[in-house]
Amino acid sequence: MKTTNDKEVSPVVLLVEPNERDRELYGAWLEDAGMTPINCPGPKVPGFTCLGTCGRPCPLAEVADLAVVDTRQLPGLSTRGLPAWRLLRYYLGRGKPVVVIADHHRKDRTFRPEQVRVLSPNPGLESLLLSVKSMLREARTW
Repeated sequence: MKTTNDKEVSPVVLLVEPNERDRELYGAWLEDAGMTPINCPGPKVPGFTCLGTCGRPCPLAEVADLAVVDTRQLPGLSTRGLPAWRLLRYYLGRGKPVVVIADHHRKDRTFRPEQVRVLSPNPGLESLLLSVKSMLREARTW
């Protein structure tokens, strides 16, 4: 979390969610919890490309304190080189903690467990907020 003149500024959360309804819902939850969500629909088909999956600087990621990424519609979270894997590595490479929403996920030992939290599909309000808040706290110790 950033501070300005010794006052805490609300954390900025990049919300990468392709489903508009879920993006609005999760964004509202984050906002109601005192955070500033930045909504992003994520990589687009057919190639599932965006600045992050192409390795170019993403201005949204630069200002975010944390990324919440729904990978259910992105191929390859656990497969090196595929879009979901590249996007996760992009955020981690910029020092961002990541909360991932995934259908299936194999434990990946190429990142530290304190960098990534994986949630099941359709997380509830408490699950999402607890994960985001704990990841933000943990990131302060890196």
